[in-house]
Amino acid sequence: EPAPRSSGSGGGPVQLLCVASLTPRKGHVALLEALADCRDLDWRLVCAGPPDPDSDTQDQVEAALTRLGLAGRVRLVGAQVGPALERLYAAADVFALATRYEGYGIVFAEAMAHGLPIVATGAGAVADTVPDAAGTLVPLDDRAALAGALRRMIGDAAFRRAKAEGAWRAGQSLPRWTDTAAAFAGALADI
Repeated sequence: EPAPRSSGSGGGPVQLLCVASLTPRKGHVALLEALADCRDLDWRLVCAGPPDPDSDTQDQVEAALTRLGLAGRVRLVGAQVGPALERLYAAADVFALATRYEGYGIVFAEAMAHGLPIVATGAGAVADTVPDAAGTLVPLDDRAALAGALRRMIGDAAFRRAKAEGAWRAGQSLPRWTDTAAAFAGALADI
């Protein structure tokens, strides 16, 4: 069954969503630094994802929130699944992730399936997953480019709507888990 399309924030601050485990390669601090350069715009960020017990990334993210003065605009909500995660997607206007590497980027596919426009670093398989129509990808470790992409997505409602429409179209063309499972079962049966 297709994911429900995000209804967004419905006015007020632009709601950004980041779904990623709190690990170094997910680039949370880089995302926060770029958002600090957009502090003059009206936005809020929710970061959903479990902390990594083998790193101090959560401490680094919390320290960055304090250092950058963003604590009142960013919520770290931990791991979210099922209806709780669906509510976050439904309330979001933009999906943002400054990942250093993705093998596939399932969170990008999920965001597009919900019709969320994407701002991300184009690392790993992200560029293969996210078409131009669905968002803006920037080079890794380019704070100015990431901040510029976020600024345009947050500040230009018409641009954001156009990218959301592109994300929705792209998301509807992605294979569903049931289709993938059926194809896998068929391949096993053929063996």
